[in-house]
Amino acid sequence: NKGPSVSHSVKRHGRVRFDPGHRQQAREVAKQAEAAIDTVMAAAVAGQSADGGMLADAAAAEIDTLSSDLENTLSAAFESEADPTLAEQALKNALLGMSISIELGLDFDNTVAVGISGCLQNVGLTQLPASIRQADRALRVSETLELQKVPKKSLELLERMQGVPNIVPTVVYQVYERPDGTGYPRGLKGRSIHLFARALQVSNLYVEMTHATPRRPALMPYSAALHLLRQANAHKVDAEIVRNMLHVTSL
Repeated sequence: NKGPSVSHSVKRHGRVRFDPGHRQQAREVAKQAEAAIDTVMAAAVAGQSADGGMLADAAAAEIDTLSSDLENTLSAAFESEADPTLAEQALKNALLGMSISIELGLDFDNTVAVGISGCLQNVGLTQLPASIRQADRALRVSETLELQKVPKKSLELLERMQGVPNIVPTVVYQVYERPDGTGYPRGLKGRSIHLFARALQVSNLYVEMTHATPRRPALMPYSAALHLLRQANAHKVDAEIVRNMLHVTSL
C-alpha cells in the first residue's frame, strides 16, 4: 500500500434497512461498469487497441458505492438474473474481489487493480467455442485442456489494452492456480500465487457456484460458502481469503 486502506472510508451501517436510493444508484453505476467491460472486451477480441482506463474509472466508481454502503451494493449486484452476460458475471467477480480487498486492508490503487483484474480474468473465454462454454454435459479431456488455456488467451488479449496497471497481467494469469499446486497453468503453490489472484480465485468460485449453468443449477449462497470452507480446509483455496469473504457476504 502507498496510501490509506479503503476500509477506513467504508461506512458501517449496522442493523438498518437498505437505502433504496443507494440501491438504485448502485444499479446505475453497475450498468455503466458493465458497458465499459463490454466495450473493452469487444475491442480486444476484435484485435483493436482497447482502453483499459475505462475499467479503472469503473472500478473507482464502484469503490465509491462500496464505501458508501458495501452490503447494499453487493446485495444489489448479486440479485439473480436468468442468463447473466459475461460482463455481468465479470462485474460481480470484480465487486466481490474488491470487497475482499477492502477487508484485507488494501489501499485505493491496489483495490482498483483487483477490480480491473476481476473484470478481465475471464476475457479469454471469448476465444473458446460455444460447445465448450455452454456445454450441458461433462467436458471431455480435450475440452478441459482447452479450458485450461483461458489464462494464456486472456493474457494475449491483455496485450491489446492500454492503461492497465502492470500487475493485472500477472493476476489474470495466476487466478486459476490453487494453493495446493493442483491449479493451472503453472501449478504454483501457496504464497507463490499473488494475493490478488488468491482473492479473485475465491470470488470467481463464489460467483460461478451461485449462478446456474447448462450443466447444473445454481447453489444457494449458504451452500456456496460451505463449499468454499471445505475447499479451504483441503488447501484448494486460501483460508484467509475465504474468512474475509465471509465477513462481507455472511449477513
